[in-house]
Amino acid sequence: MPVTKPILEGYLLEETAKSMKKAFAKKLTSLKVDVTVDQWIVLDQLSLNGILSQLEISTKTSKDAPTITRIIDLLVKKELAERNPDPSDRRKFLISLSPKGEKVTNKIRPLNTAFRSSCYEGLNAKTLKSFKETLQTINTNLEKF
Repeated sequence: MPVTKPILEGYLLEETAKSMKKAFAKKLTSLKVDVTVDQWIVLDQLSLNGILSQLEISTKTSKDAPTITRIIDLLVKKELAERNPDPSDRRKFLISLSPKGEKVTNKIRPLNTAFRSSCYEGLNAKTLKSFKETLQTINTNLEKF
C-alpha cells in the first residue's frame, strides 16, 4: 500500500488559530486592560449571555472545567467578574460581569470587532459563510470521537 501524505489543512488551521490568538494578545496589551485572550473569551460570553454557570461557560468557550475555574478565579480577583452561589443549587456558582468588568468589556469589544474584520479582509460574505459551514461540519464529525 502506498504511503499517503498527511493532510496538512489541520496544521494550517491550528497555526492560523494560534497566530490570531497571539496577534490579539498584542492588541489587548496595547489597550492596557490587563486581560488575556482566554480571559476576554470568558468576559465576552458573560457580556453576550448574562449570568452563566461555570459549566455553561465551559461549554460556550470549549474549555475544560479546571481551566474555566482558573480563569474565573483571576477575573474575580481582578474584580471583573462576580461569583455568587446558585440559589437553586448550593453546590453551583453563577458568574456575572461586575460593573468594572462591563466597562472593560465595552472597551475591548470595538478592538475585537476591528481585529476580526482586519483578519477577514479580502474575504467576501460567501467565502466566510462557506468557511463557517466547513468548520461546523468538521466539529460535527469530531463529535463522533
